[in-house]
Amino acid sequence: MKAVSLALALALTPFAVHAEAVTLNEPLSGATLISHETDVSFYFSETDTEAFRIHASYVAKIDHGNPKHLMMDLRDGDSVSFSLPAHLNEVLTFSRDGDSVTVKNDPITLRFDENS
Repeated sequence: MKAVSLALALALTPFAVHAEAVTLNEPLSGATLISHETDVSFYFSETDTEAFRIHASYVAKIDHGNPKHLMMDLRDGDSVSFSLPAHLNEVLTFSRDGDSVTVKNDPITLRFDENS
């Protein structure tokens, strides 16, 4: 009985990962992508169209303020990249390939030309 309870507790625990990318394959399953500046939790749901609706919330590590939310629809093959307001050192990429949604968080490295 303890093994079943432990397995159930682990299954219900939110999935958080220190990684640069996370892929979800099931609607309404979720994950949290932990990065240097922000933590982004997300899941996707099906819509009446062929699009998947991506639901995401993020919080800054510096101020731990109220979570900010965003939502977008992605069709098969769609991909979008952007930085979050006040977090310009990271770029998030949301992409859909078939029944999978992948979220990546990459640091941005600024280079300055010494001759400028």
